[in-house]
Amino acid sequence: GLPPASWVASLHGARRALAALVDAAALPEGVERLVPVPLSVGDEQELVLRADRSLGAQAAAALAAGKAIRSARKDIEPVQTKVGVVPSAP
Repeated sequence: GLPPASWVASLHGARRALAALVDAAALPEGVERLVPVPLSVGDEQELVLRADRSLGAQAAAALAAGKAIRSARKDIEPVQTKVGVVPSAP
């Protein structure tokens, strides 16, 4: 299972778009990249990022900065991001 109160982000998009976002984001040390999971549509994948909750705000800000960089570059392949905290198990 996940460590108690982990920060997680789920990224959905084409493989190249996911790589571009993660590269542009300059994620902080301690953010784990879990193995991308292929989705049923074309080149679409889901990539989950995980970190200790204490890194959550910094990691979310890095993702936002990465999205801004991609936007400024006029990257047209979309990446959907969902960010949250997984509570500790009872």
